[in-house]
Amino acid sequence: MNEIDNNEKENQRSHHDEFFRNVFSDVKIARDFIENYLPSPILEMVELENLEIQSGTFVDEKLKKFSTDMLFKTTVNKRDGYLYFLFEHKSYPERLVSLQLLNYLVRIWNQKVDKENARHIPVVIPMVIYHGKTKWNIGTLKDLIFDFDLFPEEARKMIPDFDYLIYDISGYSDEEIKGHAKLRILLSVLKAVFGNSGKYAEQTLVKAGVALAELEESEKGIEYFEICLRYIVDSRLDFNTEQ
Repeated sequence: MNEIDNNEKENQRSHHDEFFRNVFSDVKIARDFIENYLPSPILEMVELENLEIQSGTFVDEKLKKFSTDMLFKTTVNKRDGYLYFLFEHKSYPERLVSLQLLNYLVRIWNQKVDKENARHIPVVIPMVIYHGKTKWNIGTLKDLIFDFDLFPEEARKMIPDFDYLIYDISGYSDEEIKGHAKLRILLSVLKAVFGNSGKYAEQTLVKAGVALAELEESEKGIEYFEICLRYIVDSRLDFNTEQ
């Protein structure tokens, strides 16, 4: 692979990162996503009125070209808790995502312990947003260990394992995309970026323009549309000037 190809791929990854951070930095959009996509039993425990973005990132330096993360603090079950978003912008599933998530969760907990000398660790709900071409078919930590199911129960109990919430946006139908206008547009744009058809990306932008025109804050709508437009144009190499 030549230097031009490397630079091109690096630019694409930075477009993904910039778009996700631009959009999810709006707490209203993050709250809208959580309200519409968090499983009801978990949502009932989460207080969203005091949702706060936390600064920094927990992703390994070498993985930042493939992943973006954001951490939100809130109240979960009447105590401090966190919602952790990991945005995977590869075109295929990351097999080691559960191991990476474990690293990030431990870093969040260690930061809490080190800064506050805490004797307990807060709950952190991990969520993975993925929009690649290949359907997400990745398991959890135990699936990374050879012959895990053949181990005796006494051994399996000693091996850490956990679930995470996965949102495979590319597989969503238009009917499954929920939320207010900005969130629906965000998810549609994510779906369009790795979609097979440049025509679908074009149609997504048209729908985005119509939906955002209906927003009360017209200037904000135009600004958001421009963010979406730049993201699609910069990310889809088959998107031509005429489109």
